[in-house]
Amino acid sequence: MFAAVLIGLLLSGPSALLGQPVIPRDRADQAWRLSSFVAEAGLNNRNILHFDFEKDGTVWVATSEGLYRYNGLSWRHFTRKDGLPSDFIRCVLVTRSGQLWVGSDQGAGVFDGKSYRTMGSEKGLAGTNGRRIVEDPDGTIWFCCDSWPNAKMTGGLTEFAQGAWTVHGTNNGLPSDYVVNYFRDS
Repeated sequence: MFAAVLIGLLLSGPSALLGQPVIPRDRADQAWRLSSFVAEAGLNNRNILHFDFEKDGTVWVATSEGLYRYNGLSWRHFTRKDGLPSDFIRCVLVTRSGQLWVGSDQGAGVFDGKSYRTMGSEKGLAGTNGRRIVEDPDGTIWFCCDSWPNAKMTGGLTEFAQGAWTVHGTNNGLPSDYVVNYFRDS
């Protein structure tokens, strides 16, 4: 629901974000429209934490109660019963090669809808609580980990390149092990 509200605010223009009144306009010339699939997908009262899209438009939605996929026709809900390490899915990334990386409160791995592979993340991640997964133009995948909700857990930034895991934390110069996102400036 948060994502739908955020998208609605963004589509409304900057005045909505600045708290100024938005004057609705009839825009019959627009080829798009805003639709909510929250009820249809069974996402009522779920925390929507992140989403990403495949090249064909299929959307993957990370929620507090599992992973959801919408292919344009129907919704499918994935949980531990489908092989995921947890029902608390915090982030998803569809890589340019088409792999679906899933980050949860129990680590990260690649999911194909039938099986989940850690790809070595159980030993390679800075922490088990994956907050965000981002792919660089060169194919390097970055994992942002934090200690929420247990401050005694480790966090940090991890890169996965050519099958090797490299952890970056406070001992490597990061100001904090609480990393929530990654952005690469060109």
